[in-house]
Amino acid sequence: MEGLFSYDAAPTSAPTHPERLGTTITLQSIQLTTSTISCIASSTIALMVSRHGYGLQSPYRRIIFGLSCADILSSLGFMTGPMLVPRTEKGVRWTIGGPSGTIATCEMNGFILTLGGTAAPMYMCGLCVYYLCKVNYNMSDRSFARKIEKPIHAFIVGWSFIGALVALITDNINSVPGGDTCFISSSPVKCEIDPLVECDRGEHSATYAMIISYVPNIFSFLGISVCMARIACKVHYMGRVSTIYRQRHVPPQTPSSNNSAESPVTGQGCNGCFLKVFVCAVCRFVNPPLVSEHEVRNEIVTRSEAIARARIRDTYQQAILYVLSFFLVYLWPYVFGIHQLIGAPKLPFAFSILFYIFYPLGGLFNILVYTRLKVAIVKRRKPEFIWIKCFWEVIKAGGDAPPRRPHHQTT
Repeated sequence: MEGLFSYDAAPTSAPTHPERLGTTITLQSIQLTTSTISCIASSTIALMVSRHGYGLQSPYRRIIFGLSCADILSSLGFMTGPMLVPRTEKGVRWTIGGPSGTIATCEMNGFILTLGGTAAPMYMCGLCVYYLCKVNYNMSDRSFARKIEKPIHAFIVGWSFIGALVALITDNINSVPGGDTCFISSSPVKCEIDPLVECDRGEHSATYAMIISYVPNIFSFLGISVCMARIACKVHYMGRVSTIYRQRHVPPQTPSSNNSAESPVTGQGCNGCFLKVFVCAVCRFVNPPLVSEHEVRNEIVTRSEAIARARIRDTYQQAILYVLSFFLVYLWPYVFGIHQLIGAPKLPFAFSILFYIFYPLGGLFNILVYTRLKVAIVKRRKPEFIWIKCFWEVIKAGGDAPPRRPHHQTT
């Protein structure tokens, strides 16, 4: 993570070059804006999960709560980073208002960022493990909580906290190149790779960063990929079994009833050209049906079976969207890490902008996915509402669809 912020290192004093000054203000303004949005979104999820509905009684809600808390810490680290960098640190560029922190404030900022940034990917991996147990093994929440969930929480919290504490005690938390925040780094910046510069702090910061942060991130990435691959195979297998069952046992339909599955939004079939199939798939993700029309038309498929299949489909779609949001957030540090590993030339400025836009926005993506199904329910109940109003109704209801208002009959 050290190199993620090293777009343009400059002396501590404010640069005189107008272009460099404008570049710094642009990047740090994006950093402060996106991290603030993510912090608000994650705080909203944490409050909704813990104080509304069933609270923290289910493993899913507890894992989401842990993921939100980790993102809150990470977002706070990005929000406060530019203001907490030591004023005397060399090799950092000018920050908004000028660096005004000390070594103590930098260590506090780096501890928070290390703790949250290490725990968030592992909690996403834990969420994928939960989905794997639900879809592939039909494991109940009680069994999952007893056998798997407790070790997941203990390992994530223990590894993240102990790792951040070790980095703090060994003086490996310092300002990163560029001065945007503090993390596991050396001081002065890049002294561990420059033989002409003697390190005051964090001489072995690269090793500590690899063990504390990079290795868990790599294993989380691999775990997420394996879990999603197995879930996808299971859902595909269930779809094939369901299709074979219909072909053998469902009586042929009349020509008037179109055999192609209809879109829940447009009412048109999803078979045909690629563009039509793609648009229909997007519609099903945005406005997922509780029970598909094809299952309702099949008389052999009971209502309970149709609802069970719909729940599996919704679970699979939720897992896919959580993972997509994870990759959208962590794509940029992974690209930079590979870029640094192969020794390629410096990445363009546009990459830095994309990094500061997407990397701090994990909380926003999580709240959009977390409320997606409830927003779809509100939209079906009140088609005249625009999406943002449906989303606000779900937020006011604590992350759930507002209850239907009873129709009072006049006497």
